[in-house]
Amino acid sequence: MMNTTKLRLLYLIDLFKQDTNETNPVTMPDILDYLYEKGIVAERKSLYEDIDTLKTWGLDIIYNRPQGYYLASTDFDIIEIKLLVDAIASSDFLT
Repeated sequence: MMNTTKLRLLYLIDLFKQDTNETNPVTMPDILDYLYEKGIVAERKSLYEDIDTLKTWGLDIIYNRPQGYYLASTDFDIIEIKLLVDAIASSDFLT
């Protein structure tokens, strides 16, 4: 039997990075359903601990009552990085 604790953390990272933001939070039932679809049965208490672990690790997960959880800050997409590079390269006041 496979230990699903590590997989559960990885799936949570994916969920928060891909499917959440300030205007699109997830509730605890949403998280439980998402994990169930991935073949992982979890309890609320363990998910609270997992979320705390991810926050300690550095993910900026915010809980906004009653809407739910979301990832407040994310990494830049490649398109956003290119746009920033172009903006900086074309500015006259930067040397």
